[in-house]
Amino acid sequence: MFGRHSSRDFVARRATGFLVAASLAGLAGCDGDDVRVYRAPKDPAPHAASADPSSASQPPRQPASPSPQLAWTAPPGWIDKGAGGMRAGSFAIHGTNQQTAEVSVIAMQTWTGQELGNVNRWRGQVGLPRLRAEQLPQHTAAVTIAGIQAPLFDMVGPAPGSGKPTRILVAVLPLAHVAWYFKMTGDDGLVAGQKAAFTAFLESVILDPPTPRNP
Repeated sequence: MFGRHSSRDFVARRATGFLVAASLAGLAGCDGDDVRVYRAPKDPAPHAASADPSSASQPPRQPASPSPQLAWTAPPGWIDKGAGGMRAGSFAIHGTNQQTAEVSVIAMQTWTGQELGNVNRWRGQVGLPRLRAEQLPQHTAAVTIAGIQAPLFDMVGPAPGSGKPTRILVAVLPLAHVAWYFKMTGDDGLVAGQKAAFTAFLESVILDPPTPRNP
């Protein structure tokens, strides 16, 4: 079992929920190696090309209400690679026979209305055929993240180009103003063996303060 308060075996990292903008002008790191805080404009530009270059030196507009903080507990054996770019967190995992996997935590503007497109994009990354909308529920499981039921997707197939058996696990926490994406990808055998740890990682997530789910 994973103990949240065991500092020897686990790493707890806290990040302020953020809306990802291509310009990333609002990202800022906090003091300390174990804490990273991210801030972004309330209404970020959807594409870098549409951003106003003259506003690059201006401080980002902050949400009217405080953004929730996101905290999690990482399983033993996960190598913390820290945050960077669009990632609020990332981990590397090494298995036997040079098998590898990585975990990323990314915040995006939304999930609602993009479910099928995202799932088909992930399926394409492991050489699987596209799904129709009516097929999506059959390929969707459930997991609890921060006390909220969230969709979980498990996809395995030959990676395009290499043909290497590859598995992707993705869970999405859709909140009122941001959607958190948790993704593990890597060698099939390693990712399959890490699924229980990935699920426990998701279940360890805490929002402070609690944030309503996106309806």
